[in-house]
Amino acid sequence: MLKRIKKIGFWFIAVLFTAIVVMVIFSPFTKKGTNDYRSVDYTVEINAPAETVFNYLGNSDNAADWSSYVDHISTLNAEQYKDGELGSIRRCYKNKNEEGILWDEEILAVTSNKKRVLSIYNMQGFASPINGLETEQIYEAISAHKTQLTFSLCFAMHEASWFETLKMYLASYTIYNRFKDNLENVKRLVEFDL
Repeated sequence: MLKRIKKIGFWFIAVLFTAIVVMVIFSPFTKKGTNDYRSVDYTVEINAPAETVFNYLGNSDNAADWSSYVDHISTLNAEQYKDGELGSIRRCYKNKNEEGILWDEEILAVTSNKKRVLSIYNMQGFASPINGLETEQIYEAISAHKTQLTFSLCFAMHEASWFETLKMYLASYTIYNRFKDNLENVKRLVEFDL
Protein backbone atom coordinates (compact mmCIF):
# COMPACT_ATOMS: atom_id res chain seq x y z
CA MET A 1 0.00 0.00 0.00
CA LEU A 2 2.78 2.44 0.95
CA LYS A 3 4.62 1.58 -2.26
CA ARG A 4 1.50 2.42 -4.30
CA ILE A 5 1.06 5.78 -2.52
CA LYS A 6 4.70 6.65 -3.23
CA LYS A 7 4.23 5.72 -6.88
CA ILE A 8 1.10 7.88 -7.17
CA GLY A 9 2.91 10.74 -5.43
CA PHE A 10 5.85 10.44 -7.79
CA TRP A 11 3.61 10.55 -10.87
CA PHE A 12 1.63 13.48 -9.47
CA ILE A 13 4.82 15.47 -8.91
CA ALA A 14 6.18 14.48 -12.35
CA VAL A 15 2.96 15.60 -14.10
CA LEU A 16 2.84 18.84 -12.10
CA PHE A 17 6.49 19.60 -12.88
CA THR A 18 5.95 18.87 -16.58
CA ALA A 19 2.87 21.12 -16.66
CA ILE A 20 4.82 23.98 -15.08
CA VAL A 21 7.72 23.54 -17.53
CA VAL A 22 5.31 23.56 -20.50
CA MET A 23 3.54 26.68 -19.15
CA VAL A 24 6.90 28.47 -18.76
CA ILE A 25 8.06 27.51 -22.26
CA PHE A 26 4.89 28.76 -23.95
CA SER A 27 4.31 31.71 -21.62
CA PRO A 28 3.60 35.17 -23.12
CA PHE A 29 6.17 36.53 -20.61
CA THR A 30 9.01 36.75 -23.13
CA LYS A 31 11.83 38.94 -24.42
CA LYS A 32 10.80 41.12 -27.35
CA GLY A 33 13.21 42.39 -29.99
CA THR A 34 16.41 43.77 -28.49
CA ASN A 35 15.00 44.06 -24.95
CA ASP A 36 17.20 42.59 -22.25
CA TYR A 37 14.14 41.97 -20.08
CA ARG A 38 10.99 39.91 -20.27
CA SER A 39 7.53 41.43 -20.53
CA VAL A 40 3.92 40.59 -21.30
CA ASP A 41 2.72 42.64 -24.30
CA TYR A 42 -0.37 43.02 -26.42
CA THR A 43 -0.78 45.40 -29.37
CA VAL A 44 -3.80 46.61 -31.32
CA GLU A 45 -4.30 49.01 -34.22
CA ILE A 46 -6.89 51.72 -33.65
CA ASN A 47 -8.38 53.82 -36.42
CA ALA A 48 -7.89 57.10 -34.58
CA PRO A 49 -5.10 59.66 -34.12
CA ALA A 50 -2.52 58.95 -31.39
CA GLU A 51 -3.59 62.10 -29.54
CA THR A 52 -7.19 60.85 -29.32
CA VAL A 53 -6.13 57.44 -27.96
CA PHE A 54 -3.60 59.01 -25.57
CA ASN A 55 -6.19 61.43 -24.16
CA TYR A 56 -8.81 58.68 -23.83
CA LEU A 57 -6.53 56.49 -21.70
CA GLY A 58 -5.33 59.51 -19.72
CA ASN A 59 -8.83 59.92 -18.29
CA SER A 60 -9.19 57.44 -15.41
CA ASP A 61 -13.00 57.69 -15.53
CA ASN A 62 -12.95 55.87 -18.90
CA ALA A 63 -11.57 52.69 -17.28
CA ALA A 64 -15.09 51.79 -16.13
CA ASP A 65 -15.96 51.40 -19.83
CA TRP A 66 -12.88 49.72 -21.31
CA SER A 67 -11.46 47.58 -18.49
CA SER A 68 -12.50 43.93 -18.34
CA TYR A 69 -11.17 43.66 -14.78
CA VAL A 70 -11.33 47.04 -13.04
CA ASP A 71 -14.69 48.44 -11.99
CA HIS A 72 -13.31 51.97 -11.60
CA ILE A 73 -10.18 54.04 -10.99
CA SER A 74 -10.02 56.94 -8.53
CA THR A 75 -7.32 59.61 -8.67
CA LEU A 76 -5.64 60.13 -5.29
CA ASN A 77 -3.76 63.39 -5.83
CA ALA A 78 -5.86 65.25 -8.41
CA GLU A 79 -5.42 68.51 -6.51
CA GLN A 80 -1.65 68.44 -7.23
CA TYR A 81 -1.40 66.53 -10.54
CA LYS A 82 -3.65 66.30 -13.56
CA ASP A 83 -5.07 62.83 -14.22
CA GLY A 84 -2.93 60.93 -16.73
CA GLU A 85 0.07 63.22 -16.30
CA LEU A 86 3.48 62.75 -14.66
CA GLY A 87 3.13 62.32 -10.87
CA SER A 88 -0.55 61.40 -10.96
CA ILE A 89 -1.45 58.61 -8.52
CA ARG A 90 -4.58 56.54 -8.90
CA ARG A 91 -6.19 53.58 -7.17
CA CYS A 92 -7.68 50.75 -9.22
CA TYR A 93 -10.65 48.90 -7.72
CA LYS A 94 -11.83 45.54 -8.99
CA ASN A 95 -15.14 45.85 -7.12
CA LYS A 96 -17.69 48.64 -7.15
CA ASN A 97 -17.84 48.66 -3.32
CA GLU A 98 -14.04 49.20 -3.24
CA GLU A 99 -13.50 46.09 -1.11
CA GLY A 100 -11.26 43.17 -2.01
CA ILE A 101 -8.76 43.50 -4.83
CA LEU A 102 -7.14 46.90 -5.40
CA TRP A 103 -3.79 48.42 -6.28
CA ASP A 104 -2.19 51.81 -6.82
CA GLU A 105 -0.46 53.19 -9.90
CA GLU A 106 1.83 56.20 -10.19
CA ILE A 107 2.63 57.73 -13.55
CA LEU A 108 6.44 57.82 -13.69
CA ALA A 109 7.00 59.11 -17.22
CA VAL A 110 4.94 60.72 -19.96
CA THR A 111 5.82 61.51 -23.54
CA SER A 112 2.76 63.21 -24.98
CA ASN A 113 0.90 61.04 -27.51
CA LYS A 114 3.72 58.44 -27.41
CA LYS A 115 4.13 56.79 -24.00
CA ARG A 116 3.06 56.53 -20.36
CA VAL A 117 5.00 54.52 -17.79
CA LEU A 118 3.22 53.52 -14.58
CA SER A 119 4.47 51.78 -11.45
CA ILE A 120 2.15 49.26 -9.81
CA TYR A 121 2.28 48.90 -6.03
CA ASN A 122 0.19 48.46 -2.87
CA MET A 123 -1.46 45.33 -4.27
CA GLN A 124 -4.17 44.14 -1.89
CA GLY A 125 -6.53 41.19 -1.95
CA PHE A 126 -4.53 39.12 -4.45
CA ALA A 127 -3.89 35.46 -3.62
CA SER A 128 -0.24 35.82 -4.62
CA PRO A 129 0.70 39.43 -5.50
CA ILE A 130 3.75 40.17 -7.62
CA ASN A 131 5.67 43.20 -6.42
CA GLY A 132 7.79 45.70 -8.34
CA LEU A 133 5.83 45.81 -11.59
CA GLU A 134 5.78 48.55 -14.18
CA THR A 135 3.43 48.94 -17.11
CA GLU A 136 3.80 50.95 -20.29
CA GLN A 137 1.24 52.31 -22.68
CA ILE A 138 3.02 52.81 -26.01
CA TYR A 139 1.30 54.88 -28.72
CA GLU A 140 2.80 54.65 -32.23
CA ALA A 141 1.28 56.83 -34.95
CA ILE A 142 1.02 54.67 -38.06
CA SER A 143 -0.61 57.55 -39.93
CA ALA A 144 -2.51 60.73 -39.08
CA HIS A 145 -5.61 58.64 -38.34
CA LYS A 146 -4.23 55.27 -37.20
CA THR A 147 -2.44 54.34 -33.98
CA GLN A 148 -0.73 51.19 -32.80
CA LEU A 149 -1.32 50.88 -29.04
CA THR A 150 0.68 48.45 -26.89
CA PHE A 151 0.22 47.56 -23.24
CA SER A 152 3.37 46.08 -21.69
CA LEU A 153 4.05 44.74 -18.18
CA CYS A 154 7.46 43.90 -16.72
CA PHE A 155 9.50 43.93 -13.53
CA ALA A 156 10.99 47.33 -12.77
CA MET A 157 13.79 48.64 -10.61
CA HIS A 158 14.77 45.24 -9.21
CA GLU A 159 15.94 41.82 -10.25
CA ALA A 160 13.00 39.48 -9.76
CA SER A 161 13.53 36.44 -7.55
CA TRP A 162 13.07 33.01 -9.11
CA PHE A 163 9.73 32.69 -7.29
CA GLU A 164 8.49 36.09 -8.57
CA THR A 165 9.61 35.12 -12.07
CA LEU A 166 7.78 31.79 -11.87
CA LYS A 167 4.63 33.55 -10.65
CA MET A 168 4.89 35.96 -13.59
CA TYR A 169 5.35 33.12 -16.07
CA LEU A 170 2.17 31.50 -14.78
CA ALA A 171 0.16 34.74 -14.37
CA SER A 172 1.18 35.99 -17.81
CA TYR A 173 -1.56 33.97 -19.53
CA THR A 174 -4.23 35.84 -17.57
CA ILE A 175 -2.44 39.19 -17.95
CA TYR A 176 -2.13 38.70 -21.72
CA ASN A 177 -5.85 37.91 -22.04
CA ARG A 178 -6.77 40.96 -19.91
CA PHE A 179 -4.58 43.17 -22.12
CA LYS A 180 -6.23 41.69 -25.21
CA ASP A 181 -9.76 42.26 -23.89
CA ASN A 182 -8.94 45.76 -22.66
CA LEU A 183 -7.23 46.91 -25.85
CA GLU A 184 -10.00 45.51 -28.03
CA ASN A 185 -12.46 47.46 -25.83
CA VAL A 186 -10.38 50.65 -26.16
CA LYS A 187 -10.31 50.18 -29.95
CA ARG A 188 -14.07 49.67 -30.15
CA LEU A 189 -14.92 52.60 -27.87
CA VAL A 190 -12.48 55.10 -29.40
CA GLU A 191 -13.46 54.22 -32.97
CA PHE A 192 -17.17 54.36 -32.08
CA ASP A 193 -16.78 57.91 -30.69
CA LEU A 194 -15.14 59.22 -33.89
